[in-house]
Parts: sequence; structure tokens; C-alpha cells
Amino acid sequence: MRLIFIKFVLLLPIDAFCKPKLINPMDYYQVSFSTSLNHIAEIVVVELAELGFESFDEVAELNNAYIGAPAWNEQVQLKVNQLFDAHQLTYQLSKIADQRWNQKWEENFQPVLIGANCWVGAPFHQQPAGIAYPLVIDPQMAFGTAHHPTTFLMLNEILSLDLEGKDVADLGCGTGILAILAAKKNALTVFASDIAIESVQNTHLNLQHNQVKNVQVLEGSASAFAGNYFDYYFANINRNTILMLLPEIITQLKPNGHLYLSGFFFTDIEKITEQALALGLSVVKAERKEDWALLVLNNAKQVD
Repeated sequence: MRLIFIKFVLLLPIDAFCKPKLINPMDYYQVSFSTSLNHIAEIVVVELAELGFESFDEVAELNNAYIGAPAWNEQVQLKVNQLFDAHQLTYQLSKIADQRWNQKWEENFQPVLIGANCWVGAPFHQQPAGIAYPLVIDPQMAFGTAHHPTTFLMLNEILSLDLEGKDVADLGCGTGILAILAAKKNALTVFASDIAIESVQNTHLNLQHNQVKNVQVLEGSASAFAGNYFDYYFANINRNTILMLLPEIITQLKPNGHLYLSGFFFTDIEKITEQALALGLSVVKAERKEDWALLVLNNAKQVD
């Protein structure tokens, strides 16, 4: 069974194995559906998250979404009905009693190995020996554990970069996982920001877990980085947010600075590339993992 928690403030992509946002014990409603089309399942989960569903899992061929009983009402049910009608899907609704969710999360959270040198696990996992970049992540209510393809793609790219002496930004930092790896790769300065205070707090916690000190964590969007300029800029956020923030992000890139974007489907690359080229960026490469994409752009503009 996979447990998934969705944090949608910057409309971030889905990340697996995050603790469900269950602050107080309560009963939950479970919406279950099935589809053979993975991209449709991803879209439905995103839309359910926007309606207030807090956690998700996949059991056998069923996708399950959970919402606290106090949040389930006639208006939410109407919107759920409209959502499934739009995708020509059916769903089953059931009520489940409160469970020990954190224990279930710990039972199902498996560490991730990226290449031969990067390991991502929770504080209760035993770290393997001989790993150059162990990342201890307690996600709590934030996005970023490396289980989702977008985070995996980003981490894999950071591992290939020489960041020593470089200035790095992590926009929509979630758990802070990208910023932490950049710091461990000897970046000179690392700025991380998120508009969700829970993510800011969680990033601080994970910095302590990893004994990393040279990361400045800010609450806010791209504007939080105003006055700073970066050699490498990472943004694992969704397509619409990228398109909205891209003009501002570009002003924070150094000449020849690189921008790494993920958090969107591979089919979104054309639209993002079109705007990036219009703003003077050049495309370095695009990577794909399952239906998700990573796009690398370069700020080729020279200083006047």
C-alpha cells in the first residue's frame, strides 16, 4: 500500500509516502476509483486535493482518497460527482473510523536510492554505509521525499552538478530536500522558500536532521529571493505556477545561470518552452520519468 499526502499551496505535484495531514483523530470518508490510465488518475488526485482531500493511497487496482468527516458535505459531494462525471469515471464512498495513521505511514515508507551516492530515508531508518549524500527527511505536512518522479528527477540532476562555490535557489522547497542536497554538495549560498509556513517549519526541522547550516529558509514565493542572484535555480512546482512566475524568476538568474523546472507532465514541456524562449532563455535538455518531466533552461543573456 502506498500512502500519499498532497500539499497544494503552489499547486505542487503529488509525492508519495508523506504523512497524512491528520492533526486531530477523526473519522474519514474514503473515495475509491479505478482507471487504467495513469495520467487520468494523477489528474483526478490533483483535483480531489483541491477539494480538500488530505491523503491518498493505492491498493491493488484501486485509488483511494481520504477527507476528514467534518469537511465532507453536500457541496463537496456535488463537486466530486461533477469531477468523476467529467472524467467518465465512477467511485465508491465509504466511511472509515480513525486509525493510527502515523504508524501506517512509518510501516509503508521505504527509503529511496538515487544512483549509487544518494539515499533518502526517514529518521527512523538505518542509513546504509558508504553513501556520500544521505538525506534524512521527515516530511510531516510538506512535499518532497524522492518517491515522486519529479523530486527524483531533480535530485538526480543535482547529483550531476558541481555546485561548489555556487549560489542556489530552491523555490517551493517543501521538505527542503533539494536545498539540503545542494548544501551538502558545497554550494556557497542556498536560499529556500515556500509560501506554506508548514513547509518552512519542516525545512528547518530537516536541516537539523541533516546537520546543514548554510541554508536560508524564507516564507514566500519567488519575491522572497528579491535582491539575490543565482547560478542554479530549482523550482519543482506545477505548470501554471511556473508560467506565472517565470518572468520574475528570470530576473534572479545570473548571466549563464541555469533553471531546473519540474512538477509538470511531459506534455506540458511545449507550452513552458514557448514562454521560456520568448523570455530569452535557451533550452539545454528535457528529461522524462514516467509521465513527468524535468526541463533545464539557460540564461544566455550577457551583462550589458
